[in-house]
Amino acid sequence: MISYSFLLQLCFNFFSFYSFAADNCEHYLEPESFVTKKVMWKANKNYDQGQYNKAIVNLKSILAHDEDDVIALSLLSRSYFSLGFLKGAEKHQKKVLLKETDYREASYLAMAQIFIAKSKDDLADVFLSAVLKVNPKNPFALGLMVRKLLNQNKLEEAEPYLDQKGLLDPNELNYLSLESEFNFRAKNFVEALKFANQLVKFKDHKPEANQTRIPKAYRVSLLLKAKILAQIPDQAIDALKILDEYQSHINYSQSWVSLLKAEILFKLERFGESKNILIEILKYSEQVDLLVIAALIRIENKGFKVPSTTLLQDIFKKLTHEEILEVVTLSKQDDWDYLPGHIHNRPPGSLVLNNFWFGLNNLPVHTNKY
Repeated sequence: MISYSFLLQLCFNFFSFYSFAADNCEHYLEPESFVTKKVMWKANKNYDQGQYNKAIVNLKSILAHDEDDVIALSLLSRSYFSLGFLKGAEKHQKKVLLKETDYREASYLAMAQIFIAKSKDDLADVFLSAVLKVNPKNPFALGLMVRKLLNQNKLEEAEPYLDQKGLLDPNELNYLSLESEFNFRAKNFVEALKFANQLVKFKDHKPEANQTRIPKAYRVSLLLKAKILAQIPDQAIDALKILDEYQSHINYSQSWVSLLKAEILFKLERFGESKNILIEILKYSEQVDLLVIAALIRIENKGFKVPSTTLLQDIFKKLTHEEILEVVTLSKQDDWDYLPGHIHNRPPGSLVLNNFWFGLNNLPVHTNKY
């Protein structure tokens, strides 16, 4: 029987699934065939490397033979979540929740994370309250409470939960990242940078130039520092250098990272380069993201016309009145980010992938550069 603590780690982690070794696959799949074990191992490797679509294919092949496989269902839910497909994540995690197992706490945490991402905070509170009632010091639940309140920009309410989480492990990656974000949202950029730098101080060390397995904490640190420096006058050049270093460690595209780069280039008054990145994001997006449209409006206001003079007009015809008002508001912000509490008011899908904090929280374990 797989241990409770192992499945708890598997079902929920704020930044990624914990690495899932091949011998653990054997432990829970026995006496299944070697082929099934191999597929599960491949699915977990796909997930850790950020190859979520490949993970989904492998996991579906396992579930075709055993639709009640709780481990496969949990990882499938996480894969959909990491792609921003929140409907699929909720559907498969509910199947896990309905199974009569001893792992209900892990399912509650996973459901809470999904509902927070969908801005269904009342439903998230039901699951979080149930977990915290049993274990007030549950680090996952405390972190989710912080995440929910930061999304709402309720910093004063988030602070006591953040302090409690810090007392449990002041050197933990998720705690340090949340502290950095907390201070970022409070516009205390010096403190935000301090916590971003601590991400590599305790858990990992700066990699060598030719190293291919770049520690996750180091990558998170680079992204946080680029995001923070982009908001500080005269620091945009340093922000761009840091982001370029991050991108040198990976070999796949991340639209939310591209959006941050477009923001930095805009602040350096390199409007043409910024515009080209935004057009690329639009080209490959399944749905129109208000963040990208707001950014293009900023560039248009600087006198740099977007290709096809009717592009923005055509997009605006498809938006509701409320969405148009939000685009206008977004275009006037210093930080290229969603309004507090509005992150997921758009239709589900690829939109959430352009949110910096969602992308950061779902950074793959490995760089996929082997």
